[in-house]
Amino acid sequence: MKNFWKRRSIIILAAAFFFCIPVAFVNYMVDPYWCFQHRVPIGRYQTSIDERQQKSNFLATRTPDIDTVIMGNSRVTYTDVQNVPGKAFNYASSSMKSVEFLPYLKFASMRSSLPVKTLILGLSFVDTNKNSTIYYDKPEEYIQRALSPWFRNKSLLNFKLFYNSIKLIRKELKGDYHDAYTWEGGKVIPSRRMMLPVREEIRKKEIESNLATYRERGYGKDFIYQDNRPTYEEIKEAFPDARILVFTTPVSEHLLGLLAEQGLFNQYARWIEDIVDSFGELWNFMYYNKITTDGLNYKDAHHYS
Repeated sequence: MKNFWKRRSIIILAAAFFFCIPVAFVNYMVDPYWCFQHRVPIGRYQTSIDERQQKSNFLATRTPDIDTVIMGNSRVTYTDVQNVPGKAFNYASSSMKSVEFLPYLKFASMRSSLPVKTLILGLSFVDTNKNSTIYYDKPEEYIQRALSPWFRNKSLLNFKLFYNSIKLIRKELKGDYHDAYTWEGGKVIPSRRMMLPVREEIRKKEIESNLATYRERGYGKDFIYQDNRPTYEEIKEAFPDARILVFTTPVSEHLLGLLAEQGLFNQYARWIEDIVDSFGELWNFMYYNKITTDGLNYKDAHHYS
């Protein structure tokens, strides 16, 4: 009986070893959570798992040379750092609100080998809806996990990440980089790309979906204007020597029309005034112009190239 249990234990351990090693190897090789410092050989067209965590992991495991930090929501994630003056890091993430900016800005500044001299803030009108819910963890929680060696090493045995890694390998083999971050690993700062134009039937479907969502929630009947000037002031106080460049994200004419249809133009005007009041100047792209009226610049109603 003793030998039976001994043999069974050995078999169980061997089986666990047999299954865990390939999982850890693939997850390490592809590194979908951006936890390690090696150059990634394959699976480099990476879709977002959780940008807040991925980008925090990148900073936590490196001392990057950055002097510029870009913040904003998913619209801003497509801003290529190569097209921005200076040595920029794009910390923008899906549905990110201005109230989340400061902890991430401080973390990027702390991790950088250079002083952060420029902040580029992409602001979206939907951020002023007081009833808009944040479905993500607090910035401090993402940063704490990123700094934990246990969290990083545990990711190697994450089967969900393993399946994602396999998908990413297939994605690269197909040459499909739409909506993907080009993740080379090492010290190369990841950038995201959008393949345009998308098929017209797909774009129309996405536009309809976006408008339905914004009509119900973002610009819905429960819209209550939130003055974000206190948040802006906190950023200015934390970075008194930095140049702060602020712009509004250029949503398409479809979303601009919905804003007017919902009777929110006065709130929109107040938002513009609040931004200028806080920062002194603003690059406003959120109006009818040759960019916002050309559907070929968008994959849906608000994500632009």
